[in-house]
Amino acid sequence: MADRESLALVVVQDDELREELLEALLVRAVPTRAIETEREVLSATADGSAVLVIDAKLPTMSGFDLAKSVRRQAGADCVAIIIITDVTWTPKQKAAAIQQMGLRELLVKPVDCALVADLVARTLAELSPTHVGDDITIQGAEPTVPGDPLADRASHEEQQLVERAARAVQAESVELRGNLLTNPFPRLLHTLYRRRATGALFLLRDTVKKIVYFTDGHPTYIKSNLLTECLGKVLVREGMITEAQCKESLRRMKEARRQQGTVLIDMGVISPHNLVVGLQLQLQTKLQDIFSWTQGEFLFKSNAKIPSEVIRLDSSAATLIADGVRAAWDEGRLREALSPFLDRHIVPAETPDLRFQELSFDEEEQSFADSVDGGRTLRQLLADSPLPTHKALVVAYTLLAAGVVDTRDEPASADEAQPLAVVPTGPSEEPLRELLATQLLSLRQRDPYGILGVSANASDEAIEQAYSRLAREYHPDRFRRSSGETRKLADEIFGLIYKAYRTVATAELRAEYHRGLSSEEISVASAAGGATLAAERLKREAVTHMGDRSWTEASHALSRAIELCPEEGDLHALLGWCTFNLARDNPSTIQGAIRELRRATKLDPDNYQAHLYLGQIYARMGKSILAERQFEKAVHCNPDGQEALAELRRQQERRPPRRPRAGRAR
Repeated sequence: MADRESLALVVVQDDELREELLEALLVRAVPTRAIETEREVLSATADGSAVLVIDAKLPTMSGFDLAKSVRRQAGADCVAIIIITDVTWTPKQKAAAIQQMGLRELLVKPVDCALVADLVARTLAELSPTHVGDDITIQGAEPTVPGDPLADRASHEEQQLVERAARAVQAESVELRGNLLTNPFPRLLHTLYRRRATGALFLLRDTVKKIVYFTDGHPTYIKSNLLTECLGKVLVREGMITEAQCKESLRRMKEARRQQGTVLIDMGVISPHNLVVGLQLQLQTKLQDIFSWTQGEFLFKSNAKIPSEVIRLDSSAATLIADGVRAAWDEGRLREALSPFLDRHIVPAETPDLRFQELSFDEEEQSFADSVDGGRTLRQLLADSPLPTHKALVVAYTLLAAGVVDTRDEPASADEAQPLAVVPTGPSEEPLRELLATQLLSLRQRDPYGILGVSANASDEAIEQAYSRLAREYHPDRFRRSSGETRKLADEIFGLIYKAYRTVATAELRAEYHRGLSSEEISVASAAGGATLAAERLKREAVTHMGDRSWTEASHALSRAIELCPEEGDLHALLGWCTFNLARDNPSTIQGAIRELRRATKLDPDNYQAHLYLGQIYARMGKSILAERQFEKAVHCNPDGQEALAELRRQQERRPPRRPRAGRAR
């Protein structure tokens, strides 16, 4: 069996049980995959050794029937099966079932997921002798890329996940496939931005494999099979910790079964703020490496599951293009890429969603971007620029690759010439959402001149300037990390601004608009804006009730607010906590609270309160692994969150000493 892959396969429909099992397996460094359908199970067990953990209750078939299907399949002789059921068996019945179906174990709910994970790890070690203790080497799938002594368990696990996913996707039907030799990575990023793509981009070059996850056209997370891009390596390289401190944290991780970042905080060698910075730098390191690739296969899969990680890439697609090109492209490569456009005129993109993208240039770079007026060729722009050559080439290529500018044979007319500017940052989420809702209500009741903030006798130039300023302010890029309701409000405002501009941009359009005024209906207030404002009022009312511990009244107010704004994560977080406090000892009430809080974290992965509340509920239930994971996420959301840090320390103090793993080879 030396050519077979060994891993744990979890087939469990219940969200809580599945997550707890996956967490318990993760801390034991067991290569694991959660799967759902019978077809996936049979495919995964057809030609490899595995430990299959099945819930007896599945949507389309019995877990026992699934186990029988696996046993009937040729090549599944090295599959150990563990079934979890909620039916109590007598010892005689249990022994008979285990023998008849060839089970490793038959467990009755409620199960201790830590003990299940120990059983899986022991069984996997027996099936695959090369999977020993905390080593992550999978039999028949030895790493094909360099290792690193500073790599933690999570990095090893990520390496194996990327290797498996990359092998699988090459045999699947995908939406986009090609090579970076003919479609460079910056251009590929822009293509996915234009499509507002959500899914996973697989990049394969020799033995190196990476997965970049996209949400609405923006890269949000990245996984890599390079252990040299592990967190410890990044922290040491940046001088945030020493190599000795990193190695000590790895030693403590094995003893405490905790994440490396939490261990480093406990050691006092890094602050929560610097940990978040380090995690973000790690993602940037993984992504910027791809910009140096001159070739490599790429495949885009739109139905891939997006990781619900708190720490994500925090820049727009255009800014990531600028940062990557600046860091990885030399002058020769830039000149070669720009050579086809040297004698073409560079003009601002016509469509506002491209022209006004969020693009964070420094002052010198922005001065070059501002000089793009449509009247000069690229060659002339570069010759006239006071910037150092490499810097000017970076800006020029970024503007072209990100679609911020277009090229033409002829110069643009005078009324098309407008500078390109950086989109400013906005206020925090809740005040921003209320501000947008109020603004939307106001704009929906104005005519095009009122929307743009100009008089009816304004010149073409004044209207163009007003439009440019507003389009930058409300561009969708600015709100990519906001909640769903906030994005909807901003999108509607952006649409109103563009529609107003297209109505009165020129004297001819204004004359046509004036002729049609008599038949135009009177604008009405936006339902979206009104609903958001009403929901905000109900939320404030609920928070007041929560302060008085009036959980029933708070729950009623929050339920009404959610009816108005169902995609608002913080409303679900507050409702989950209220639900829990209505009946802390009622299992069904607790499950309802957990569902609301999970909904909140899916809608808003950065929601500190949702992760904190969820951790506190898990801690009260005695589920320490799940509790600690949520507190860690809360710290990542808000490094100043003292309550989450205190909860993390309490969880560590409560943990029993780690038991030696049975059957561990030495």
